[in-house]
Amino acid sequence: KFKVELCHNFEKPGGCPFGSSCNYAHGTHELRTKPLLTQHLEGKLDLNSYRRHPCFDQVSGGACSIGPDCPCLHDPRTGGQFKTPLRQTDYQRPKNAPEEVSKMHQAQQAALQGASPVYGFVPSFVWNACDDDESSQAAFFDFYGYCCNMADGLTDKAALWPVSLRSPVNITEVHRLSIALKMRMARKAQSFVFKPTHLFFGEPALLLQTRYFLIDGPEVFSISDDLGELYGGSNAAVICAREIAFGPVGDATVRPVSIWFNVDDKGIIECSTNELRKKAYQLWNDRRSRKFSGRGASSLVEGSIPPFVSHQPADDAAFDLVTGIQAHRRDALRDTISSMSPSIAYDELQSLDRRGQGLYESFIGQRRHWMTWQWPLKQRSGKIDETTPVPSIDGAYTVSSVDPSANRHGKVMPERASLTTGHLWESFVSAMGSGDHRPCGPRLDT
Repeated sequence: KFKVELCHNFEKPGGCPFGSSCNYAHGTHELRTKPLLTQHLEGKLDLNSYRRHPCFDQVSGGACSIGPDCPCLHDPRTGGQFKTPLRQTDYQRPKNAPEEVSKMHQAQQAALQGASPVYGFVPSFVWNACDDDESSQAAFFDFYGYCCNMADGLTDKAALWPVSLRSPVNITEVHRLSIALKMRMARKAQSFVFKPTHLFFGEPALLLQTRYFLIDGPEVFSISDDLGELYGGSNAAVICAREIAFGPVGDATVRPVSIWFNVDDKGIIECSTNELRKKAYQLWNDRRSRKFSGRGASSLVEGSIPPFVSHQPADDAAFDLVTGIQAHRRDALRDTISSMSPSIAYDELQSLDRRGQGLYESFIGQRRHWMTWQWPLKQRSGKIDETTPVPSIDGAYTVSSVDPSANRHGKVMPERASLTTGHLWESFVSAMGSGDHRPCGPRLDT
């Protein structure tokens, strides 16, 4: 058995009551760390990225809030004059927190680890710097499908879901996309500080916005309340759409920000502070034990309208690209199922083709930018086997020639990208070590 933590009772008067059978280390000489591959297989870390990037908490604030368990490198050349870390505020802020630096900590981590500004997107195959047209088109359709929630297999043009048990009206994928496009214009999910306001089927959640929509045939109209049936016909129904966050922007340990349709009001409860604290504590424990993903809102009854993941990246160009893709998908589905004259249908198809080509060119240009301005992984020395130890947290982050094998998420970085970010990093650490930077005064929130 590996003793990876010090015993809190060992140095207290009377010592540890468990003696030699204690599960914790009685002194630093008993501390042991499982090999890198073992912890990877146990799901405790990702050996492909573990301690191969600099810790930008330490870079920006001089210290890291995670401490010795941080999965990134604490490059000794970037340590600051402050010994205590600046607090992050992308999760509910602790009372009387003296200082704060970043309201988008998880988003920054996701941008560091991700293949694109769209949180959670992982290419299904290797991206190369010099892809041919066929590979580039495949990469685009891969990205297109992710932005439109097509991976769940429920977005076919013929997909139908009942609005409610009492209504004969069905909601289609065109309706879902139309509602999502109307709600994303508020950009509520693009940037926020996570402070839970409700319990959503027992889980702490932040309700970003609630909107009502009237579905009348193929059309979707925004309305101010849930009385839309009074103004619609027999084919009309009201949809209550709620945009809900389960954690900070970009936090990969929770469900992504999604739009939920016609959820039973009993399932979303505005809670008191005491209830919220209790649930938040339980949520934290569930995250650590990896129990989170199988609980709560995931147990919604079968046949209900599936939620729609918002996909609102902080980067405005990427945000507009996702918006354009979702609008293209909606119009393509709408034209497919509509009955229009052949001449109008031909014009519409030509227009869709031109829009699709524009989106493809925008994706190719932005992907080139994403691949160029990302921090490459620090190369490892030697082959990883069952005896390879966990890399030291105090290692220096260095950027050398490009790794000939697949980089993070199977993506190969162009050599120019490695040189560009490498020069930036070496210039930064050189300035840090030169003494040219002046000691700063009291830290301010940035």
